[in-house]
Amino acid sequence: MEKKKRSNIFEEIAKKIAKNCEGLPAAIIQVGENLRGKSLQEWKTLSEKDDPLVITRYDDTPLSKALFFSYMMLHRYLKLFFLYMGVFPKHYGISRSNLIKLWVSEGFLDTYLVIEETAGNYLDQLIQRSVVLREKHTSVNSFRSKNCRLHFTFRSLCVSEAKSEKFFHILKKYTDCTPENIRMQQRLCVHNNVILALTQVHEWMESVPNARSLLCFGPKQQYPVLLPLCFRFLKVLDALAIRFYEFPHQLLALVHLTYLSITCDRELPNSISTLWNLEVLIFTRHHDIKLPNNGPVYLPIDIWNMHKLRQLYCKGFDLPPPPDDSHLENLITVSGVSVHSCTVEVLSRIPKLTRISVQI
Repeated sequence: MEKKKRSNIFEEIAKKIAKNCEGLPAAIIQVGENLRGKSLQEWKTLSEKDDPLVITRYDDTPLSKALFFSYMMLHRYLKLFFLYMGVFPKHYGISRSNLIKLWVSEGFLDTYLVIEETAGNYLDQLIQRSVVLREKHTSVNSFRSKNCRLHFTFRSLCVSEAKSEKFFHILKKYTDCTPENIRMQQRLCVHNNVILALTQVHEWMESVPNARSLLCFGPKQQYPVLLPLCFRFLKVLDALAIRFYEFPHQLLALVHLTYLSITCDRELPNSISTLWNLEVLIFTRHHDIKLPNNGPVYLPIDIWNMHKLRQLYCKGFDLPPPPDDSHLENLITVSGVSVHSCTVEVLSRIPKLTRISVQI
């Protein structure tokens, strides 16, 4: 009886581990090899880990060799895009459109003019090679994915390779933030926003003046968390998961920003045009706010001075009537606005507009 009970426990743990292998038979087989002759406690410990396997180029296992060979066979430009997908947390559903925006803002692609044909095709090539998993499909094209993510085995290899090349650094726990870990890093990826509440973490992060990207992925905070904004060469700031009561005016000193994604309860300041290099602006509120008369809430008039702007998402806001002779000559996509932005006066001043998404 005791033997049968113990066997059932092993079986339940095995099912959990197999589920964590995300349907890859080779991963299940490899985990089975690793667990052969191990104790019940060791099985339990493995079942509670985020990844049942850690894949690096130095592992002498058939699975690791096969995955590393697949990685090495990627073209140079695909390796770059593959490594970047490791900045996102495990099981994080990556929006295709946001991923492409980030790729371009990071400087991986030179122009938006061929963004759908170039960046989109690169992503499709990674999907065809089963390096990237599709999660949702577009309604127009059943092959093209709306959301995607890395399989945990490839993600393990990706994070390992990125770490060795100092391509990015993940901040998930206190020890990840120590000076010896973050020194000389150019991309900081916060996977646990709670650590930003620690004063010591801020002091350590402020010692990385050369950071070019700061990406914060969660969990989303109900209350404001202080975000270090001391990186004067910062180009990419994704802080959508961080809540600000008011727009952080320290941001206006980050004039190299090309990508800004932020959640703020108040409106954008008029001085937003100080960020004259900005190409992507994603601005949301923590709560949707509607005026009693259902009238429009306009973005600051200085938005018309942001001539490099190419992508604008501003749910709950509208483009104000433009001043004389003002144009947003590079703006391609506008999302989140209402019909109040769909006037001849406004649209005629955005000559390259190819897509507008209207909130009803």
